[in-house]
Amino acid sequence: MEVYNTSCSDQDFREYQFIRKSPRHWYVFLCVVNVVFSISATVENSIILLALFQCRTISSSSKALFYSLALSDFGVGMVAQPLQVATGLGALHGNLGLFCTIQPFYAAVAYFFCAVSFSTTTAISIERYLALRLRIRYGLITTVKKVTLVVVLLWICSSIWAVSRMWNIQINKISAIILGFSCIVITSSCYFRIHRTLRALKTRITNEASTRQPRRTLNMMLYRRSVNSMLAVFGFLVACYTPYLCAIIAVALFGYSSPVVLSTNLTSVVIFLNSSINPFVYCWRIREIRSKVMLIVRKLPLP
Repeated sequence: MEVYNTSCSDQDFREYQFIRKSPRHWYVFLCVVNVVFSISATVENSIILLALFQCRTISSSSKALFYSLALSDFGVGMVAQPLQVATGLGALHGNLGLFCTIQPFYAAVAYFFCAVSFSTTTAISIERYLALRLRIRYGLITTVKKVTLVVVLLWICSSIWAVSRMWNIQINKISAIILGFSCIVITSSCYFRIHRTLRALKTRITNEASTRQPRRTLNMMLYRRSVNSMLAVFGFLVACYTPYLCAIIAVALFGYSSPVVLSTNLTSVVIFLNSSINPFVYCWRIREIRSKVMLIVRKLPLP
């Protein structure tokens, strides 16, 4: 039986005990998977950040949001996943001191970067909706300075929410459920409104074409492509985050137990997987990013 470590919070000590009671092979699997995807997320998002810097056709406002998303994904691979490996190894080897030292930092860092990713994806959907809604006024109202300020506020708010786990974990979990579903609702609503507006515009342009030249206030082909690209990012994000949201609902309803703790750890790896998927989605859906990434990869000193 492990002796209680005074540096451990009650919550972390109970989590450590539940991990020790769980089947060992699951946590070995988690460590191996995290090592692999930590490397892939770090390398892939480093390339994406460099590619974004070289892109010229993506608007500055959109680029600021892309930077935020890619940087948070880079942070997941560079910091969050190695910390989860360290906590897993601490629990596997019965090192309570190591587990209690790293676990609070791991949880705060993981919550922080995941909150930034989720909120940035929501901000992108709002930005895409405003581009359609405002048309010619978009460049005047949605300036780079304003978007950058929004990004900074998202990072600050995410850091405050992440640290709140240390004050009250129950409130932190409940707020995660509320904020997670709110972001999904807002983002889904934006894309639904975009879809409905695009259909109406298509009908209007078809009718105008028979009588007079339609007004060209927005490149609809490029806009539709950008919306579909970010919709794909949102779809993968929801697919990766939903299992964890279900797991923390189980925590809120039933409290902690060995199966519940195992489920939160397994589903957190699915969330981290999203950071390795996003770069592939950018290359698949966004032509200029794909071409810049290919140029960067060709210049790498590969064996």
